Order: sequence, then structure tokens, then C-alpha cells
Amino acid sequence: MILLIVIILLLLLGYGIYRVATGNKALYRRWIGKQVPLWEYKNIITVQQGEAILSEYNAKRAKPAKRIDAIKAILLIGAIFVGLGVIFLVGANWHKIPLAIRTFGLLFVSVATLCSGYYYSYKEEGYRFLGKNLFFLSAILWGASLILICQIYNVPASDNWIIMILWALPILPMAHFFENRYTFMLASVLLIAWYFMYSISMDRPNYWYPVLVFGALIPMSGDFKPGLIMNTLFVLIAAYYCPFGKHEWLALFIGVFLFAQYFFKGKEPVYIYAATLSLAAWQITFGIARDISNYFALVPLAAVFVVSYRERLTLNLFISICAFILWFHQIFLRIFKTLRLYLWDYNNYGDAVVNRNSAFSCGTFSP
Repeated sequence: MILLIVIILLLLLGYGIYRVATGNKALYRRWIGKQVPLWEYKNIITVQQGEAILSEYNAKRAKPAKRIDAIKAILLIGAIFVGLGVIFLVGANWHKIPLAIRTFGLLFVSVATLCSGYYYSYKEEGYRFLGKNLFFLSAILWGASLILICQIYNVPASDNWIIMILWALPILPMAHFFENRYTFMLASVLLIAWYFMYSISMDRPNYWYPVLVFGALIPMSGDFKPGLIMNTLFVLIAAYYCPFGKHEWLALFIGVFLFAQYFFKGKEPVYIYAATLSLAAWQITFGIARDISNYFALVPLAAVFVVSYRERLTLNLFISICAFILWFHQIFLRIFKTLRLYLWDYNNYGDAVVNRNSAFSCGTFSP
């Protein structure tokens, strides 16, 4: 325990030193990124000179701040509250409505809202944002319909994960083809909820969730950076849930795919950061699930470390070193435990020999 506390303190100290060493550089890069467009606007420098300055200091051009449209915000909040209001209204009078009307009425409301969203988005000029909110509202109503229909037919509570996947999968294509980011984020949240509910109720690893993330959610994110970061964070959370269920191969599966995404998606740093953290989760899970040392963890950790060093990803170098320390700590504890058991067996054997010799000398030993 003392060794673990010392390691944690050293990691915190190293992180503090790293932040102090790199903090000023990050602030300076942001300052350069804000000043270069201003210099170009005042004709102090040309656009080509601005790009050269940004490239020299490894800075990014600051994007102009977007103004928040109050009407759009009100429409979005209104769509959410209307959806919740419909859910509570129907729920309060649910038992008074005939069974067939309940089922078809719920589906009709969802489809009608979806059609209204399509009409205002693509057929009526000037109402595109209203159409997007109606798409989002139809996604909420679809989930409410599923929940209430499952109540009608008494679906067991242990199968609630089915509701999550039936809610998320139909709205995911709608989010992609109609370019509705709110619906895409809703589908992402529903799928991570499905991952946890499936893993807990079925007591088995849910390999389908990372398949959906890497095969559908991340490619559908496109230029939507918040969606990409959110799904990467969700799959990382899924990796750190693996120690609780002893799903060591799922954690490795997530780490390897995140590492591969770094090369397939234009070397986005967020992927290699998440990959290194997922491999650390694999080490923890392997140590909990099995009674053998995980020497194989050195291979992916070494690969991540080499790539981080070549690409000059200083933050991931720090994360990799922390993962190496964690690996060494686990190996040391495993060796120490094995050695202690060996010494305990040896001492017990010595005591048994002494007791047997004493019995022989006293004449009380009987084979």
C-alpha cells in the first residue's frame, strides 16, 4: 500500500511538472493563433506569411466565436419539453386508453413528427432549424413509444437493454442522412447505456458496442468533432468498466482498435491518448481476472510509446510512462506474492522436518 501511494504521488508530481513545463507554450500558441488573423485583417502580413508563422510555431488559426441564436436555443429547449410533456401526459392517462389505440397511436405520433421534420427541413424554405428540432423530437417520441409499448406487453426488466438498442439503431441512420447532430448525440448516449445494461443483465462482455462505435459512430461523426470526442470517451469508459466484469479481452480489443483508428483517421491525437489509457485498463483487468503476469502488455505499450516519441506527442509519452509504471507495479506484486508463498511453504516444510525428527528421538513417531 505504501509503495502504491508513493507511485501515485510521483505520478502527480510528474504531471504537475509537465503542466508547468508545457503550459506557457500552449498559451503562446493560442495567442499566436488569435493574433495572426488580426494582423492579416490589418494588412500587416499576407495570408501566406500568416500560414508560415502558424506552421513555424505549430499553432492553429483561431476560429471566430459563434453567436448563439436565442430563437434556435428556445426551439431546441421547447422540443425537449414538448417531448417530455407528451410522455407524462400519456403516462398519466395510460390505463384509460384501449390497447390497440395505445400501440398505433404512439407509432403514429412518432412517424407524423418525423414527416413534419422532413417537410420543414427540405420542402419549406426558412424553417430548416425547426425541421431539425422536429427530427430530434421524433427520436425522443420513438423511445417513449418503445418504453410504453414494452409496458403494455410486460417485457421483463432484465430485457431493458433491448429497448435501448431498438431505440438507438433506427435513429442513427436518421441522424446521419438528415445531418441531425442532436439525434446523433442522443443515439451515442443510448448505445453506451445499452452497453452497460447488456453487460450487467447478461453478465458477459458486450463486443458489439465497440464494433458499432468503430464501424458506425466514429465514421458518421465526420467533421463533427464533439461527436467524435464523445464516442471516443464513451468507448474509453467502456474499457474501464471491464475490470468490474473481468472482461480482459474486451479491454484489449478496444485499445487495439483505438490505436488503429489513429492511423486510419489522419493521426488524430485523441485516438492514441484513448488507446494508451485503454491498454492500461487491459492491464488492470488482466491482473484481476487471471493469476498470471501479463508480460504481453509490453508489446502494445512499446508500440504506443514509439509512435508517441516519433510524433512528438509529449502528453501521450507521459501517459505511456504511467502505464509502464503500472505494469511494473503489477509484475512486482505478482513476483512478491509468489516469493512469499514459496518462503511460507519452505518454512512449513522445515517445521515439519523438525517435528518429525523430534518425534523419532522421543520414540513417539509412528509411520
